[in-house]
Amino acid sequence: MLFLAVFCGFLAENQREHFIEQRREKEYIKSFIEDLKSDISNYNRQIRVRTISQKSADSLIILLLSPERNKHVDSIYVCVERVGRGTLFLYSDRTIQQLKNSGSMRLIRNQIASDLIMQYDQLVRDMQHFELIREDILTRFREISSYILDAAIFYSMVDTSSDMSIKRPNGNSKLFSDNPETINRLCYWANRFRIVNLQVIVKQTDLKNSAIRIMEFLRKIYKLE
Repeated sequence: MLFLAVFCGFLAENQREHFIEQRREKEYIKSFIEDLKSDISNYNRQIRVRTISQKSADSLIILLLSPERNKHVDSIYVCVERVGRGTLFLYSDRTIQQLKNSGSMRLIRNQIASDLIMQYDQLVRDMQHFELIREDILTRFREISSYILDAAIFYSMVDTSSDMSIKRPNGNSKLFSDNPETINRLCYWANRFRIVNLQVIVKQTDLKNSAIRIMEFLRKIYKLE
């Protein structure tokens, strides 16, 4: 009888721990889904801004290399400002960090779900690597543009008192310098920016779509609304 009582107690305790782990697993999945929602919102915002930057870089190169460059100086100023817009992607990785740092990945019993979470994390960090390359190129681009653009005109374009909106120059602006070598260097870095920026856009678009698919899968597997 004593053995049976001990054995039943063991089973009850084991079942209780199993229930607790199931509940914690579901809580982690819910938290991860919330992180994905935040990421998707950030992807949408970043893709929109980076697409504007991409078009601006394309236009800038065309305008700078045009024989009638001096007729489009206002547009050149606007393009340079728009190329440099945007911030680094803010990754919502609180749940993934908790899972990895606490050793709780073992709680995610569904192997497909576990694999998707880790693969997504790796893909985001790969994208962030390209973002850092993009920022390095932008630093070089901004430095060279300072030799070409008039700082006073550039200063007057940005409304820092409200939403940082861009005001187009008044129509009679001029380049601070039209040195061919400097113009060529700016075009070079604008083109380097185009290449890496497009890679970031593609990666962020793929990640957004992956995040949507992962959310749908997790909601189905864990019966979440």
